[in-house]
Amino acid sequence: MDAIKTQMGELLESMVREANSEAFKKYDRKLERLQELISDLKESVGMIQRQLRNAGVNLTPQPIIRTSSHDIRNLRKKLGITQSVFARIMHVNISTVIRWEKNLVIPHAKHKNQIRTLKMMDSEELKKLIQQAETALYE
Repeated sequence: MDAIKTQMGELLESMVREANSEAFKKYDRKLERLQELISDLKESVGMIQRQLRNAGVNLTPQPIIRTSSHDIRNLRKKLGITQSVFARIMHVNISTVIRWEKNLVIPHAKHKNQIRTLKMMDSEELKKLIQQAETALYE
């Protein structure tokens, strides 16, 4: 009886090893196919990027500029300007700035780009821009 149990155990272990071996082979084949697919996709992406660059498209990622109501208000306060002056700089009505800051509307892409530009300006450029806006507003 013990001999039968031993043989059954060995047979079972052998079957498990064989099943695992087949499962690993299937896994390896799937993995190879996925790696080939990834390689093909990378090549396609590279080709598309080259075509876009040749067409003059800038592929450099743009920094994320936060434009939540708090971010807009904080930027305006950091610049030390009123909503009227900020509206003048942004070429919008003061009511638009108020709605931005109250989170009733979000800025259009054009205005988000203007905000990006403002955040990237050096202090001298900002002072000049603010001064021009204040002068135009109070004349």
